[in-house]
Amino acid sequence: MQVKTRDDTKNLTVSNLSSNVILTITIGNAQLGANVLQFKGAPDVFAKGTITNLDLGPGLALRGKTLNIITNILDHNPSTNGVVATYFFSGCTPSASLFSDTVDNDGDIFSVSTDFIFS
Repeated sequence: MQVKTRDDTKNLTVSNLSSNVILTITIGNAQLGANVLQFKGAPDVFAKGTITNLDLGPGLALRGKTLNIITNILDHNPSTNGVVATYFFSGCTPSASLFSDTVDNDGDIFSVSTDFIFS
């Protein structure tokens, strides 16, 4: 089993400062995945595991913060070595960020660490 890694940064603009930002992360291609979320400078993990409709807080409070998300995807589907993760942020522009890549062998892991910067 090999681990393929990738680091990235995405800028998000909070669209509505008075509304809460909601995050959902989906893993595509019938693969298995989980996430770890932590705000930069915070001592504790904010959330981990499967992320569905997670309330990140008011848009105004998120401005100027950076949320690091580590997503690990296990290539479990024997039909493809493609791995896909989509991050949906309600109340932000862009509202979705997509990562698509491949691993070399069945059973390999793709790990992406992304800093989402809110402005």
